Amino acid sequence: MSNRYWLLTPIWLVLCLATVAVVATPRLLHLITQDKPWLLESMLHALMLLCTLLLLNERSWQKKRWRMAVLAIVVMLMAALMLQSISNIYLVYSIMLTSLTTACLGQRASALFAGVVMLLFAAIHWLYWHDPELGLSVLLFCAFHGFAWVVSKQLNQEREQREQLQLSHAELHSTQLLLSQTIANDERTHLARELHDQAGHQLTSLILQLDVARRQALQCDNEGLQQRLEQCYQQARDSLATIRQVVSDKRHSEIDLASALRDLCQHLPRVTVHLDIQPHAKLAQAKLAHCLLRCCQEAITNALKHSTTEHLWIRIASSDDRLSLRIVESEQALDLDLVGSTPLYGNGLTGLNERVVALNGHFRAVMTEQGLIVETEFED
Repeated sequence: MSNRYWLLTPIWLVLCLATVAVVATPRLLHLITQDKPWLLESMLHALMLLCTLLLLNERSWQKKRWRMAVLAIVVMLMAALMLQSISNIYLVYSIMLTSLTTACLGQRASALFAGVVMLLFAAIHWLYWHDPELGLSVLLFCAFHGFAWVVSKQLNQEREQREQLQLSHAELHSTQLLLSQTIANDERTHLARELHDQAGHQLTSLILQLDVARRQALQCDNEGLQQRLEQCYQQARDSLATIRQVVSDKRHSEIDLASALRDLCQHLPRVTVHLDIQPHAKLAQAKLAHCLLRCCQEAITNALKHSTTEHLWIRIASSDDRLSLRIVESEQALDLDLVGSTPLYGNGLTGLNERVVALNGHFRAVMTEQGLIVETEFED
């Protein structure tokens, strides 16, 4: 799915085809029944449909210059259609495209497109058709375009707010999970320290006293007492060894970053995240785990705000005494060499760089043909 060139939202596709059918079909049938040339106008309608589909294709939304070029072609097609007939029905195309360009090019580009089309309409109908009702038509269709622009703007804002709310909820879930693990680790470390300082010292004192008692018992002829003291002495030594092992295990407990990342990825809007966390990639520091989680959260936020990708790949690996994290938008970029690539830093990425550097790590974020790549490395 990620390699498909076309990515069309079904509702947009249905509306596009319905609009073209409503506008083009009656006009072409009228030309055919009146035995007038219809081939040129049918080609213009077909080109308008193709350009609209190209603008609808979300795979091309990252290529702004390419989309602007398609929009310029659309403006020329609108002018050509206006020269074919004095009818105002062709402006239905521009109303539809005003809504579409708000989503794929932004509010300013959409408003500029609507303004240019209306200026062309006024100029052609005044200079070419000498339309006596031009003023009323301009006011009417300016109102239609303005309504389409406002509604599309509101819908886009609501969609962005929903995605941001869902993303914030996912980030909160994962951060809470990581925080609960950190608190549990702190509690285990505290208990291990108390166990070592209290029970360990008391057992050591008991062992010393038992050792003295069993040496004194050797001077007596009571073999039963000697055996019991020897057993108590060995049990005390075994208990001390067990406590030391428990203390060591509790102090070296690791943070399960994988569960926090899986929880984050399960609640994301629009993007599917593929996790590759190698088993030997160990995380013992809470600050390091928190930093890696923040890197993943920021990369996902960037993908939702500035990209149309449907997939992200996250790899955490450890090799040559280094712990590395790489986040990419294409699976082929997981092993891409970044030597010589130009770094890319915005406010969010700059904040991540500061976090990573504070932990003596290395951070890079570059834009490649495969999309944005975020990479961090830490010394084990």
